[in-house]
Amino acid sequence: MIREYAVDPDAYTRNRDSLQRFFTDFRAEQGRVVSAIPKNWERAQQASIRAMDLQPVERRKCFDELRKLCNTSLIPGITVPEHIDEWLAQARHAKESFVIQAIITSIFNEANSEYDYASMMFTQPKDWIINQTNSVPRNAES
Repeated sequence: MIREYAVDPDAYTRNRDSLQRFFTDFRAEQGRVVSAIPKNWERAQQASIRAMDLQPVERRKCFDELRKLCNTSLIPGITVPEHIDEWLAQARHAKESFVIQAIITSIFNEANSEYDYASMMFTQPKDWIINQTNSVPRNAES
């Protein structure tokens, strides 16, 4: 099962650990995809990554990972009215209109399905952990 999340770029570009975690958490093969909020999602993410203190090689690697994510795990087509310019307000509007599992940001508000990415070990959206199915019988001897 695939679940769609709105992910605040400020939540995962606050440090290198969060950035690295973002690239492993949000992949279609992990069962998690990202809503394209704002509309020019990739450019907005690149700008957030440029603002980090990364070496040119590190930045290039991040852009490559971003491109992969865009090709396999980004859900486009979300339209938000132009007068809504704050990211969280855009995500809330999109969540009301589309099937978005939760908003991953820098604050925690469980009633609105908003989760602090830095505290996901302690508070997670419903069904964050997706159990893998067994498609091949085990053949290792015990």
